[in-house]
Amino acid sequence: MNITLIFKYIEIFIIVYLGLAVFYTFLLSLFGFLFYKDKSGGILDPKQKIAIIIPAYKEDSIIINTLEEHLSLNYPTNLYHVFLCADSFQEETLEKIRTTFSSLPVTLVEVKFDISTVTKSVKEGVARLDPKEYPITLICDADNVLEKDFLIKINSAFQKGMKAVQGRRFTKNMNTPMAVLDSISEMINNHIARKGNYALGLSSSLIGSGMAFDTALLQECLLENHSIGGYDRELQLSFSDRNVRIHYVVSAICYDEKISTSKAFGNQRKRWLSSQFMDLRDHFGDCFSKLIFRGNINYFNLGFLNNFFLSRVLNLGLLFIFSFISLLLYFITKGSVFLNPIYWIALFLIYLISLGLGIPRKFLNANLFKALVFLPGTFIQMFSLLFKLKGANKRFIHTEHHVLGVDKSVLDKN
Repeated sequence: MNITLIFKYIEIFIIVYLGLAVFYTFLLSLFGFLFYKDKSGGILDPKQKIAIIIPAYKEDSIIINTLEEHLSLNYPTNLYHVFLCADSFQEETLEKIRTTFSSLPVTLVEVKFDISTVTKSVKEGVARLDPKEYPITLICDADNVLEKDFLIKINSAFQKGMKAVQGRRFTKNMNTPMAVLDSISEMINNHIARKGNYALGLSSSLIGSGMAFDTALLQECLLENHSIGGYDRELQLSFSDRNVRIHYVVSAICYDEKISTSKAFGNQRKRWLSSQFMDLRDHFGDCFSKLIFRGNINYFNLGFLNNFFLSRVLNLGLLFIFSFISLLLYFITKGSVFLNPIYWIALFLIYLISLGLGIPRKFLNANLFKALVFLPGTFIQMFSLLFKLKGANKRFIHTEHHVLGVDKSVLDKN
């Protein structure tokens, strides 16, 4: 076979794969932009008792601030309780927690494992709950700060019959170019994977924190969850398998610390990429069988489509590179070998529009354009991680947190 023909077939294969990724992303982005409606409002009472589970690993520097923030919410203090699952904390920190919060609705759950994972900590905390006393369980990260009316919004959602709810995770900080890129990435993911899915009538994808569940149902689903990283991915499939829709409540805001350095970004994304590919491998057969024999579109969407396509940074970078290369080769070969570059350029522009719909106008400012200078380096880092995933699913990769409170400039832009 002619070598040029081989390259042409390879190009067609790649453009079909990336074309499907563009179509999937554009569809979700457009629906999220045009048709999403927050269905949680309208019912506030009666207020149910809520358990807040915080799995924390070596978070000595921020945990006191986090607990204080959680105790200042606009919700009756006798109707919510914080359970801190503290793993590998310093004894000094543990003693400070005991003395400072002894008379407050905070329970310190000291955990110790041979191999630490978020999944194990969450399980330890949730196992202690009586669903009759705490019908709702909220899971947060140790760095999270909740909007003051967060629990009110969650209670309202459950009063309307919802069993699984993902709040909107929003950035705490934009103090470095990497934090700006990470913040924008999360806003885009919220728009596409949560608003878009939900507007299309599907389940929102979970994001690991700021998520609330029916306690009895959560306990049941956690029994089959043994992941080291990406336990939220397994959890959303467990809910989908039970035909429980995951709702997205955009007005329930959970602030989350964004990655400030390139090293931390690499560690976090390595964990995420590993979880994505492991999830695709482990549930590939289930996704198709549940779609064909049970018509479970939610399971197929969250288990297969969510994981089959590369991350948005990688897709964007690859589309740009192939657009440039195809344009260059098209002129060199005078259009005799490769596809017309208009196909690549069209896909690239449609993908840009899809991502752009997820960025709030207030964030289209000088800080964003300064941060975009670092985007090529981020793409290279993400691409290199694809070849460094060996063993990532066998150990817990911890992301350190240092930011206290929420940046006022972020609050002004919300």
